[in-house]
Amino acid sequence: MTRSEIRFSAGPAVELICGRGWSSRIRRSRNARLARGARIAWLAIALASSGAAALAEEYKIDPVCSYVSFRIKHNGYAMAYGRFDDLGGTFMLDEKTGDALTFDIGLKSESVNTNNAKRDAHLKNADFFSVKEFPTIEFKSKLIRRNGESGYEVAGDMTLHGVTRPINVHLERIGSGKDHQGAWRTGFEGSFVIKRSDYGMNWGLDGSLGDEVTIYVAFEGVRK
Repeated sequence: MTRSEIRFSAGPAVELICGRGWSSRIRRSRNARLARGARIAWLAIALASSGAAALAEEYKIDPVCSYVSFRIKHNGYAMAYGRFDDLGGTFMLDEKTGDALTFDIGLKSESVNTNNAKRDAHLKNADFFSVKEFPTIEFKSKLIRRNGESGYEVAGDMTLHGVTRPINVHLERIGSGKDHQGAWRTGFEGSFVIKRSDYGMNWGLDGSLGDEVTIYVAFEGVRK
């Protein structure tokens, strides 16, 4: 056997003689197989994702039957409450599996309501929501993970007062069914906490108002 040959024995009756360059061909072949395997894996993921999207259906949030309210500490000894009266949005849900793909919710900041006209006017000015400059408050989901039979851990971006920050929201699916007109509906509720200073709303942080704001959401969607 010459130096340019390598002899392999695969058994008493089988021998393989390979010349110089054989090992590089083996490496190229192995790399090609790995590349093909990676392409197949990505294709499978893409097909699974597109299949899930194809099965999910869009729901339009019914503003008449949906609510967004908030709570904040007042003067360190009480809680003050308010709500937004104008909201809407959509979500994507696979009714058979219960998997949710998206939640997109928007509010009109002008619709803030604390049951006091003078206080509401203050909330609408530059000290708080600055509604003329920032007319909407938005949440858009980025990642949704199931948590038990009816729970959802939703990670997304909230835009408030011109600032966009990531937040996490726990939602519970309340149920699904037909309304009195035969339309199919699904309802969710949940809550989360933000710091208003993270969004540039700093008025009253000397003790008049707390920094943490608890936000409660409850909404119904009508399947399109």
